[in-house]
Amino acid sequence: MAQCAAFVDGVLTPMPEPCTALVLLTPAEYGALSHNPFVLSPEDGLLISGAVVGVWAAAFAVRAAIRALGDHNDGETS
Repeated sequence: MAQCAAFVDGVLTPMPEPCTALVLLTPAEYGALSHNPFVLSPEDGLLISGAVVGVWAAAFAVRAAIRALGDHNDGETS
């Protein structure tokens, strides 16, 4: 559980509520507060990789459509 504390004469001392000093957290509490974008569950990773592949496939399809509908002079000028 989080505790309020302050340095008094160089010693970390618990303080009563309301807390206007330091808040001490356990590693589990700190982990719950930190929002690291690189800590993903396997489901999150699968969702992001699927989105990347979907964008790549859409770009490939648009490029193929543009080439199919484009000029077919093969570089010849008239």
